[in-house]
Amino acid sequence: MSRSDVISIIVTYADGSTEEFPKSLANKLRQNQGDHKTLAGFVLELFHLWDKDYALAKQARQHDKELMELEEEHEDELEAQAERAKRQHEVGLEQQSAILRGQNLEKWLPCLSEYPYDNGDVIKVFDTFDYLVLVGRVQQSFSELVFQEVKTGNESHILKHDQNNLRLFIESIKDDRVRFEHWARRVKDDKFSLVKHRS
Repeated sequence: MSRSDVISIIVTYADGSTEEFPKSLANKLRQNQGDHKTLAGFVLELFHLWDKDYALAKQARQHDKELMELEEEHEDELEAQAERAKRQHEVGLEQQSAILRGQNLEKWLPCLSEYPYDNGDVIKVFDTFDYLVLVGRVQQSFSELVFQEVKTGNESHILKHDQNNLRLFIESIKDDRVRFEHWARRVKDDKFSLVKHRS
């Protein structure tokens, strides 16, 4: 390959480039085809350009690799977040279902076989306490007044603060005909029983 062939190839490459630098060198090379210094300078500049392009391409590949790794990490994190959200939703549904089941059981307590009072004596309150039992109401011969709170779930043996205050107040009356009863559902056999409280 002759020197003019090399110059022709370089000029063709430079003309096809979108960068200003190779085009200006190609113009110099056309003007000074016989000048060895210009050709050597152009080849050196061309190698410099290729080195620069290679470094930029290597940097771009490294950037792409880091970007892919970040995307994979982000994708893993998004999957983990979606899985956590799904588990929380499932737990929330279970808790909501348990609450609704408990509320229904609380409403049906007077109909259960273990309930010792006549349904006609029971007044539904569901505020601070659940039932007010006017024992003897059906026979129109009142003998007792019973405030009842019904609890279900894991903490069915625990009264809320205002409920406990009501219990303590009723116990302070010191009359066996007026009392507070706390009914709790036992998880092991799914039955209700009275909870004994210390005064």
